[in-house]
Amino acid sequence: MSKIDLTVGTCIINEDKILFVLHTKLNLWLFPGGHIDPNETPDMAATREAKEETGLDVELIEFSPLGQSQEELAPSAFPFHTSLHNVGDHDHYGLYYACRSKDIKFVKNHESQDIAWLSAKEIKKLKNIPDSVRKMALHILKKYA
Repeated sequence: MSKIDLTVGTCIINEDKILFVLHTKLNLWLFPGGHIDPNETPDMAATREAKEETGLDVELIEFSPLGQSQEELAPSAFPFHTSLHNVGDHDHYGLYYACRSKDIKFVKNHESQDIAWLSAKEIKKLKNIPDSVRKMALHILKKYA
């Protein structure tokens, strides 16, 4: 059995666009994201990875309709999608979160060849994007834009 790492992806929306990074190693347009660190919740990982890869402070936007109970330490965001997929030498179990950013000024880091805000029309025409990522982005735009 292949090693499985837990990861997060952040589908960051601002008005009618989603932020994508062109991953340096994979040469694919993906959501900002990465591995969940020890002693870190997926929510914490999502906001940290978004900040590291884009410079943006994001707000997670999908939560349980049940609300927070007294014994819970903090509200936890719901991933809008999960996926087990292979990344070459191991597998990732990805939790994908819908996020908003009030700011549109991003900062590119070494993990990305490029970074861009893309509309639904641009996402539909985009090359080198996994079909699952395209579907997730269009779903979030339809739901929140």
